[in-house]
Amino acid sequence: MTAMLRLLLLFTTISCVSGFYYSLWYSLYGCNPPKSLKARVELVGYDNDRNNDGKTDNSDFERDLIDYNYDGDMAVIKEWEVVFHWRCRYGWDEDFGRYFFNQLDRNKDGVMTIEGDLNVPLSFPGDGFRLRQVSRFRTFCNERNNKPKDCDKLEKEKNNLINFGNYSTPYLAQLGTF
Repeated sequence: MTAMLRLLLLFTTISCVSGFYYSLWYSLYGCNPPKSLKARVELVGYDNDRNNDGKTDNSDFERDLIDYNYDGDMAVIKEWEVVFHWRCRYGWDEDFGRYFFNQLDRNKDGVMTIEGDLNVPLSFPGDGFRLRQVSRFRTFCNERNNKPKDCDKLEKEKNNLINFGNYSTPYLAQLGTF
């Protein structure tokens, strides 16, 4: 019985300490993400158009990934870094951060690298990139039985989410309808 109590105490301590450090880390980085889904999508679009030319391409995306570096290893992006960045910067649920990481970890080795995962041509008009984020989030929500609360916002905010301005009709048709 005492072994079980010690084990329970150990797990409780680990949970409390790791939760404390996560909260401390979250606070130290000054996380203040947007509340609305549209603001989150706009911020993702803003962060991924580094040269302000109205589109997102490989050079923009590679420069954006520098912001995912929290451990000093610039060559490798780990799942926890993506989850933390998407939670802290954009306010997305941790499950969506993991989902996003798994979408980009093409070779499924558990880390993201430019050479191994992100060496595909990328070019989106600004609004097309934003719409792609909405589409990815919609797919994430549709694949979940136990949906995060942000998925409820998707239906409520859908009119705001697809109103980004000058997006191309063919691109919007590729995304499907709500």
